[in-house]
Amino acid sequence: MKDLKKRSRPFPNRKHNSLSLLLVMSFTLFLSPLILPAGRASAAAPPTLTDLWNGTAHFELYMNRPMDGQSASGSNVVVIGDTWYWFHRNVADLPSWKLGTVVEKSTDKGLTWTSPLPILQPAAGTPWARMVTDGNFRYDSQSNKWMALIQTNDGVNPWTLSYFERAGSDPMGAFTAPSGFTNPAVGAKEIWSQITTAAGKDSVDIPGGTNLIFDEGTPQIVEKSGNDYYVTFHGASSTNGTTHGYRGIAKTADFQNWTPAAPDAIVDEYDAEAWNVAWNPGGPVGAGAANILKEGDYYYQIIEAADVNLNGFAGQNWPMGLLRSTSLTSTTWENWNPNPLFPAAGQVIEWQYPTFFKDSSGTTYVSISKYAPETEAGFRIYKLVSGAPTADAGIGNTLLNPSFESDLSWSAGSLSRSADRAHSGSYSLKSTSAGAANAMTTAQVKVQPYADYRLSGWIYKTNSDGNAYLDMNDISGEASAGVNNGSGAGVWTYVSQIWNSGPNSSVNIRCVTDSGLNAAAYFDDISLVKTGKDNIVLNPSFETYEISSAGWTLGTMSISNDQAHLGSYSLKTTSPVAANAFTAAPLHVQPYTDYRLSGWIYKTTDNGNAYLDMNDIAGEAQLGVNNGSGAGVWTYVSQDWNSGSTSTLYIRTATDGGLNAAAYFDDISLLKLGGSTGQVLFHTGLESGQNQPTWSDTPEAIFNVSNSVSSVRTGESSRSGSSAIRVSGVDNNSNVSYSDNKVFDVNIPVTATTKLSYWAQPLNENGRHVTVDFIFTDGTTLRDSGAADFEGISMHPNIARGIVNNWRQVQCNIGKWANGKVIDLILVDYDQGAGIGAYTTYLDDILIIN
Repeated sequence: MKDLKKRSRPFPNRKHNSLSLLLVMSFTLFLSPLILPAGRASAAAPPTLTDLWNGTAHFELYMNRPMDGQSASGSNVVVIGDTWYWFHRNVADLPSWKLGTVVEKSTDKGLTWTSPLPILQPAAGTPWARMVTDGNFRYDSQSNKWMALIQTNDGVNPWTLSYFERAGSDPMGAFTAPSGFTNPAVGAKEIWSQITTAAGKDSVDIPGGTNLIFDEGTPQIVEKSGNDYYVTFHGASSTNGTTHGYRGIAKTADFQNWTPAAPDAIVDEYDAEAWNVAWNPGGPVGAGAANILKEGDYYYQIIEAADVNLNGFAGQNWPMGLLRSTSLTSTTWENWNPNPLFPAAGQVIEWQYPTFFKDSSGTTYVSISKYAPETEAGFRIYKLVSGAPTADAGIGNTLLNPSFESDLSWSAGSLSRSADRAHSGSYSLKSTSAGAANAMTTAQVKVQPYADYRLSGWIYKTNSDGNAYLDMNDISGEASAGVNNGSGAGVWTYVSQIWNSGPNSSVNIRCVTDSGLNAAAYFDDISLVKTGKDNIVLNPSFETYEISSAGWTLGTMSISNDQAHLGSYSLKTTSPVAANAFTAAPLHVQPYTDYRLSGWIYKTTDNGNAYLDMNDIAGEAQLGVNNGSGAGVWTYVSQDWNSGSTSTLYIRTATDGGLNAAAYFDDISLLKLGGSTGQVLFHTGLESGQNQPTWSDTPEAIFNVSNSVSSVRTGESSRSGSSAIRVSGVDNNSNVSYSDNKVFDVNIPVTATTKLSYWAQPLNENGRHVTVDFIFTDGTTLRDSGAADFEGISMHPNIARGIVNNWRQVQCNIGKWANGKVIDLILVDYDQGAGIGAYTTYLDDILIIN
């Protein structure tokens, strides 16, 4: 058997609060919006989180209170009858960084709030001498008291949890510890030390030893069962300067004595790996604050996840996702398929401190703190409404009540909220005026100056007469999108226009009818959304300046409103010979960085090619719809590309190959996927045109293994694209078995900064013993070098890694062990000394970089 390195496996948790992140406290009273006349009451029951999970409901913005991110943090909303209570941080003393907790009250469902009232503040000589914040509040009707479990810090020792109460149903006053109660209720590591002492757990196998998780924080008193309260909380571990995050659960009858309620963390870093997030290298590092609500047979959990570090760093991802389980104490929660629920945009701690709650009618809300970017910081409440998410509906929409499911936030004028017809949900905004009419947002909508936004919505006209449109109340350079006189009868029409905000910092959105409209018209699902965070293509949908060519050198192509994927315009060619258009100015990209080029293409016949490329630069991305396909449909095309040494480029739309009819291009994007990758020395996703194996199914060394396979398979399983390397065989011996198969013949010098990255999906337990390996020109191997991956797991295949049926990224700083060597061969190895039987693993996206 080959030399082995003992397995050492690192895992996540989150340090709840970065003391370096401080914003000046500025409380602003949220002003009541004007109210629309109520429409006909809906008999339908409010949608549930189960509806959200199944795609028949979505969250839309209900309240947005701009304030500094620090004061909006630690938020917790509790509803008692028709009164809402909002608990959140206050900065009690800025120079010494003291944090306390205040409460505000609303009797109109969150539209207006009282001034913040301090209820728990730092006190000298206590466990909360410096901080008493980020807690959970719960009203117990049986004992008629409020309970608070809250993070405390004395400025010297680690974080603890302390417990407080207040008699009666009104929390608007001081909370105190019960008579005879000894705080802190949870000492540092008191609960985690009971969980993280036995090997074999996600919360235990951390580099450096067991019992490394600390910081019981961001608690939630989820429920009471019998005499016990079940409480969830986060924890943190620090490995090589990176803080990882976990969620745990414990039970207590008296908030003084605690017992773990699950044998391991209920959420760790691996639970977010499959989210639709362009995670930075290393992937997610774990979980932070979370909140759980039970509906029916399921517990639904909304939870923070992050990459890079849970202390907060610029350029990291910090989204919120949705999980569920039928057991509160499960260590395996199901991921909502479209996760994340609140997407990330490469900010420092973007979303924080979520709370699910319901009002007296059973309507579901989620409150959340928006920490970054600074221009969007504040406290928000989103309301769950019926209907599948439509174009631009959801978290990114800056408009309150965009589908008119509530009777607020719009000044209706001569229009009215109506249940006659709806594009989604139960209501829309209706006009029956025979002349000009309009309705407008009651408060100006904040926008970021000089940023691109998409104004969109759905309009229904009962006949084709007159105009119905959206605009920005006639400001200079406004977006105006609608259904014109002579069209639109009897159908919901999607309208959209891209708009650059210029110097504007706020706008009013208006719904307008004019030009002889003499029958009912309806507006629904209106949205103002900031477009792609990193799309560097100017005028990507050809909408910004309507029919002008701003941002593009058109050549023989033209801007057209014949056909559009979204909005009103696209780029059109009718040339029977080769034609192209270019971005008018070069686009600046970051060298050695991953980007995604994408767009939508429509061909009116199958003939000829229509594609996007980078004007024939070396190693360009090129993607399109080829001769023989694509007639009569919008086709999405996409390709990931590493910029290498390139710093500027032009995006080109092109047609050739005998295209003899119209073709269209729309919604073109060049999107940065992550941070700099460094110099790419070797990369393949095994797709056509990428590096292909030099050998297939060829062992370099084999012992006690039969049917050894190591070849590219298309259409079976892949992490990206359609192809991956299948590694499989049969282990015939329970003592010593291995198959080291050579796949690529290379010559790659290794420096101190060289790294290996690849993705693996084992299909069975034996498949966890497959790795990518190297033979160096001096005859040594990576597997026997002592190298370990980013998690501390040996790169030797005899040590199992990964999760069966899950794609997982493996990364290794190979320069630490092989600096000065030269990679001669890339292998894929199987090695196991104990088990026997079949093994199968797929490998994809192999990358070697400096």
